Amino acid sequence: MTPDILQARPPGERWDGPHFRPLLFGLTRFTGPLRQHPLAFDAIEPEAVWIMTLRGHAFYETAQQRIRLEPGRVLVALKPNRNRLLMPPAGWPWVHLYVHMTGECALSAFRYMIDRFGTVQTLPPDSGIVRKTRALVRLATSPAGAALDEHAWSARAYDWFQTWWSCAERHGVPLGKIVTEPPGHSRLIGLQATTVKGFAGELGYSPSHLSRRLNRFWGNAPGRALRQARLEEAARLLRTTRLPVEEIAARVGYRSPSSFIRAFRLARGHTPLFHRHAGK
Repeated sequence: MTPDILQARPPGERWDGPHFRPLLFGLTRFTGPLRQHPLAFDAIEPEAVWIMTLRGHAFYETAQQRIRLEPGRVLVALKPNRNRLLMPPAGWPWVHLYVHMTGECALSAFRYMIDRFGTVQTLPPDSGIVRKTRALVRLATSPAGAALDEHAWSARAYDWFQTWWSCAERHGVPLGKIVTEPPGHSRLIGLQATTVKGFAGELGYSPSHLSRRLNRFWGNAPGRALRQARLEEAARLLRTTRLPVEEIAARVGYRSPSSFIRAFRLARGHTPLFHRHAGK
């Protein structure tokens, strides 16, 4: 599909709904061998981006943290911005659906979704928005899609947005609202909690309710989510500060540097010091 398909000459009768301008729908498989490299979130004109990981992973890196985009996680971003999308290293697959839109109506809708549900959201892999996006990818690459004018595409894009909104209301778990404190706070919830009960308490849930939510939406047990949150914050501190490893271990809730180093190596495949120096 090319943007020309979505920007054909409008018909005589205009569609009266919100005017969305879809630029791209796609399904991409990165299966390696690939070298890790950043994709700049830059654009000449304002643009909205929706990316959902189906298999494998990539990373979304901001000035404060690096977020792992695992299966079921949806990245919602506005371009241009200074953040980066990092591809997986050689040999690691990353299969994802993506949607790019522009136009003030679309940009406003995406801003609303970011404000309400967060930049990184989690949706079930069999949810309606996945089926809807796959259908649009098939349509966009077909002769029938090539025959549609921009207003017909605008109507389909608006319908896609309504499906996403409905799925987010029903299933969406914003990563920022489950694992982190409200915007403006950089400390990850759970960093000082050493037990699942403590983690659940900081989030305002009972341990059983937290377990049900995480297993349903993330496929993760609370203990695993807690370890992931603590190690992601540790990785950020290693890259952005000169704090000793011992102090970082204590800040993210580990009782001894040795247990922190073992957990970090198991999760990342290398030591904390290697991670710090590799990021320079």
